[in-house]
Amino acid sequence: KPYKNINVTYSGYNGKNGQKGHEFIELDGTVPTTLTMKAFGYKSGYATVNYSWTGKENCTPPTSGSGNFQQNIKKNDTTLVGQIPKNINNVKINLTSEEDIDIQLFGEDGTAIARWKPAGLMSGANEQNIEYHNMRITWSGYNGTNGNKGYEYINIEGNTTEVLTMKVFGYELGEATVTYSWGEDNNSNLSEKKLFHILNRFSYGANTELLADVNAKGGIDNWLTDQLENQQTTFVSEGTDVAQDKRDNYFATKQGLQKVFPLIRPLHSKYQVQAVMASFWFNHFNTYGKQLHTEMAEDDDNYFFNALGNFRTLLSISAKSSAMSDYLDGFENTAGHLNENYSREIMELHTLGVENYNQPNGYTHEDIIALARIFTGWSYKKLRGAENLYRYKWKNRKRNGNGSYNFKNFYKNKVFTFQSSKHDNGTKLFLGKSYSNGGINEGEEALNILAYHPHTARFICRKLAHKFVSDTPTQETLDSCIQTFTTHKYSDNQIAKVLENLSQSKEFTSLENYQSKVKDTQEYLLSIARILELDATKVDGNETKGRSNSIGGLLNGHSGQGFWKKEAPTGWGEVSSVWNRIDTTVNRLKTIKLLLSSNKYKKLSLLDFFTSKNLTNSTKVLDFLLPIMTSGFYTQADKEKAQEILCGNTEPCVLRENKLYQLVEYLASSAEFNMQ
Repeated sequence: KPYKNINVTYSGYNGKNGQKGHEFIELDGTVPTTLTMKAFGYKSGYATVNYSWTGKENCTPPTSGSGNFQQNIKKNDTTLVGQIPKNINNVKINLTSEEDIDIQLFGEDGTAIARWKPAGLMSGANEQNIEYHNMRITWSGYNGTNGNKGYEYINIEGNTTEVLTMKVFGYELGEATVTYSWGEDNNSNLSEKKLFHILNRFSYGANTELLADVNAKGGIDNWLTDQLENQQTTFVSEGTDVAQDKRDNYFATKQGLQKVFPLIRPLHSKYQVQAVMASFWFNHFNTYGKQLHTEMAEDDDNYFFNALGNFRTLLSISAKSSAMSDYLDGFENTAGHLNENYSREIMELHTLGVENYNQPNGYTHEDIIALARIFTGWSYKKLRGAENLYRYKWKNRKRNGNGSYNFKNFYKNKVFTFQSSKHDNGTKLFLGKSYSNGGINEGEEALNILAYHPHTARFICRKLAHKFVSDTPTQETLDSCIQTFTTHKYSDNQIAKVLENLSQSKEFTSLENYQSKVKDTQEYLLSIARILELDATKVDGNETKGRSNSIGGLLNGHSGQGFWKKEAPTGWGEVSSVWNRIDTTVNRLKTIKLLLSSNKYKKLSLLDFFTSKNLTNSTKVLDFLLPIMTSGFYTQADKEKAQEILCGNTEPCVLRENKLYQLVEYLASSAEFNMQ
C-alpha cells in the first residue's frame, strides 16, 4: 500500500489453533512524518513487538513525545519497553503494577543506569539521584506492599546525551503499565484530557450540548459539583427537562417499552451523573422479566430520583419493588412455604457481598433462612382501574377494520403490599438479633442492619470504585470511600458525597488512570449516539412509533448489553475484563455500521448534522471529532490519518457523506474510543 511516497507492506496474524502467530509491517523509503505503532488485543494474551530502522545521521528528534506500554510480565523475565531518543529533555517514565515489577534504564553501550537487582549504578527502593554522562537522573524503587498497587519512576533532567533503552523486569508474575514522555509540552492538552476523563466516567459521553454546559458552569470541576449537588428528585413540569418530556410523550407498547424507554435519560437528560447512577442502581438491584416492563419503568424512575441519595432508601426501593418480588419469587415467600431467593441475593449481591458468606462477622445459611422468614408476607397486590394508572402512555395497539389503530391504556397492575396473614411471627435470629411478632417492622429493621453494616460499605465502595476509578482500586481509595459512605450513612446525599470522594481521590485524578478502563457496550454505543445527537424515540421524525426501529431499539436490541435485559441477578459487570473480548469488539463494530448506514433505523445524514453545528470544512470537523472521540489522546500522525480518510488526495477538501461515515467508523473502532 502506498502512503505519502513510501511503500507499506504488512500482513495479518497467522496463528491458528492456539499456535504462536506472527505479523509484520515493513516501510520502504524515507518516512516523511511521525508514525505511531499500536497493538490491539482481540483476545487477552502476551505480545512481543520488535521494531528497528536505519536513520539518517544527525537526525533531529521530535521536541516532544510520549508513549505507553502495558503487558503481562513473566517472573524473572526482562521485557523491552522502548527507547528514549538523544537530544531531548524533561523525560518522565512511570511504572504502575499490582506486583513487584522493576522499571530499568540502560545506556547506549548497555550499561545498567537504573535497576534494582542485580545492582546497577543505582539500587534501593527509595528515591536516589545520579549523574550519568551529563544527565541528572532521579529514580525510585517499587513501593507496593501487601498486595497493594505500587509505583516506580525515572526522571531525567537536561538533554539526553545518548539513546536510552527502557526495560521491565518481573520479580513476580503480573501486569506492568509504563507511561513515558519528553519535551516541554508533554501535557499541553492536559486540561482537555482531564475534561474528557471526567465526562467519560461520570456521563454517557460528551456532545456539543454537554460541552457548552461545562463552559457555562465555569469548567469541568464546577460542572461535576453542580451535577452532584443539584439533583432531579421528582417529576418536573412539561418543558423543563427534554428527557422527561420524551418519556411522557412516548407511546409505548407494553412489550416494546424496554427497547426505547431506558435509553431516553442516558441519551437526553441534562442530569448525566444521575442517569449514569440510575443505570448503576438498576443493574445493582437487577430484575428481569418479559412481562414486567411497566413495573421496571417505575423502578427506573425511583432509582433515577434517588440515584445520588441514601443507600438505605435505594435498598427499600428494591425490597418493595413488585418487579423484584416477581423476579426472585418474593410473592411466594410465605409462612410455612419459604422461598429463599431474595433473602440470599440481597445479602450476596446487594449488601454484604458473597465473599462474606460463612466468614467471621459475615452471614451463614441460617441467616438466609431467618431473613426469608422475616420477609414472609412482603408481596404485591394486583389492581386494575383508572385510579392505578401510572404516569406514562402505555398503549395496547389494536388494528381497526379501516386500517387505523386505537390504543387502550395499560395500567400498572402490581403494587407492594404486606400480607400480615402470611407473615411468620415466630422467633428468628438474624445476624445476631432476635425478631418475633414484629410484622412488617421486622423487615424494615433487617434492611437497616444490612444498609448500615460495615461489609455493605466495603462492598458498595468496591463496586463504585470499579465503575468510576479503576478495575484494581488501591486500598487508600477504598478506605477513604468506606469512611465517607459510613460517615454519611443517614444523609440524604450519601451517594453524592461518595462520588465526590472518589472523583477527588489521588488514584482517579492521576494521569496514569486516564484511558485505563474499557467502556462497557452500553457506554460505548451511547457515547457515539450522544456525539451525533441521535434521538432515542424518533423514527423518520415520528415519535408515535419507535420500538425496534428506533435508534434506541437498535442500541438495545443489537448491543449484546441491553437495558433491563440481564437475566441473571448479578447484573452486568463493571470491570474491563468483561468487555475486552473479541466477540464484544466485533459486535460493537457491526452495530456502529448499522447505526451509520442502515435506512431501517433512520437515514442519518452526517453531512446535515455537521452543517447544523457549523462544522462546514475538514478542519472544523477534525477539531471537533478528534478530541471528543480520542479523549484528547491523539497525535499529529493521528490527525494526518483522519485528514486522509476524510479528504483523500482532494484539494480543496470537500465534505462528503461517505467520507464522514468512514471517518466516524474509523474513530469509533480506535482503542482510544473504546477506553475511558
